[in-house]
Amino acid sequence: MAAIVIAPLSEARAAESAEWQVSDREYRLVLIVPETGQDQAGNEREVFFVDFKETGRKMDSMDGVSSFPFVKSINRAIGRKPDLPDVNTFRLQARKGGAPILFSLDYRLGGPPPPSGERRLVPNGRRGEKNPAPEEKLRRLGFLSFQPIPGETEYHLYFNLGNAENLREKTDKNIRPWWIEAVTDPCFELDKDNDGKPDLCLFWAKESPAKFWKIVSQPGQPGKKCLEISHPAGGTVRSRPELYQFDRRSAGRRVILYQQVQADNELSGQAIGLPLPNFKPPPDNSINWYFGKIPAGGWNELCVEGRVSPLFDRLAPEKRSEFWYTGPCRIRETHVQFPPENPDMNRMAIDTDITYQTDEIELFWKSRDSEIFFDVPVVLEGKRGKRLEIRADRVENWREGFVLEAKLISEKSGIVGKVEGEAECGKQWRGTMRLADLAPGKYLLRFEAKSRRKISETVATLEKDIRIITSPFE
Repeated sequence: MAAIVIAPLSEARAAESAEWQVSDREYRLVLIVPETGQDQAGNEREVFFVDFKETGRKMDSMDGVSSFPFVKSINRAIGRKPDLPDVNTFRLQARKGGAPILFSLDYRLGGPPPPSGERRLVPNGRRGEKNPAPEEKLRRLGFLSFQPIPGETEYHLYFNLGNAENLREKTDKNIRPWWIEAVTDPCFELDKDNDGKPDLCLFWAKESPAKFWKIVSQPGQPGKKCLEISHPAGGTVRSRPELYQFDRRSAGRRVILYQQVQADNELSGQAIGLPLPNFKPPPDNSINWYFGKIPAGGWNELCVEGRVSPLFDRLAPEKRSEFWYTGPCRIRETHVQFPPENPDMNRMAIDTDITYQTDEIELFWKSRDSEIFFDVPVVLEGKRGKRLEIRADRVENWREGFVLEAKLISEKSGIVGKVEGEAECGKQWRGTMRLADLAPGKYLLRFEAKSRRKISETVATLEKDIRIITSPFE
């Protein structure tokens, strides 16, 4: 059976520990940025995704006694929460030291990827997920964005551990890339005319709409605001054009809509949607999800993914998003993200697994021409010398293209066939491996795509068992 393996960056460069630059921090993450040459635009940000909550949980294995099972059991029994990375102590800088580097720390919308081997559902804007908001299963804190320093390829994020409450976003609109947040007022805070209504939204209800919606303090969260709908039959929140930053950069991309909703009594529905055109005909909105019931009590997170038409250019002024609720409720946050593609969007194929001695094997490769998540190892180091490797994603674009190589391997003779080629980003490549009277039997065909960079990285690998026969009756 064929399997695509996303291969990591070589770990050799992260293996040699650098001098500890920040004496009052106990931990650091080692982030490797490739030497990209012309692939790195002058104002382009580096973006990593590290699931900091999950990383904090794994750090028990670095802390000696606290990792013992009986200690974990005691901590659970007394309700002690594990310490997590404290954002207040984050300090990012190059390996060689120097001034701290400004960064933005943001949420990645959507749940974690399915387990290995499970099929990923194609987003259609009609299927979404609901979950209690405190669990944060439908968003994960960990997009780390920064402006790289020319010539620097290794960066260290120093930090200490602290209370779970101190693991929170630290966003900087001037640093994060445009696609991380497309909502200009995600928490309904903008109220320049002081009328108690969000400036960038409108509200419709069956009667007296102005009376039944307003900005209020969140229950139990002094100083934090939310939007409250008090009409017994609910109503519809509609966007003004200025609420979103939608433009031609969104064309063809994934789009994720995330919202947090709370109701004192069970809410029977209804729907949330975005007016961006859908990827597939017939013409419709890219997101239009009937989310169903919301249980009474705590906050719930709603999340739905779609894809925008590749022909999208700009949003017409009359187009508005609509958030429709069937009863009294509160809306705390609304976010829209246009994330990079998942790595399985790259296509790699070998056309057969049985062939004749003098036949040919066809190979196929095509990459996306937009950003993609690339799986890389990130080394977590403790000041006292302990190390832990964790998985992360680096946002890549591979503008420099790819080197493609296929090898046919025999157990007895080693490499008995080889094909090489190059492909530009976003372009397809086809290759042919001609067999030269090879002996019948089983072979392994390994097909690799590597980045065309000074320090090459294996982007994807496809392996397939090939059986060579002399007649169709074998």
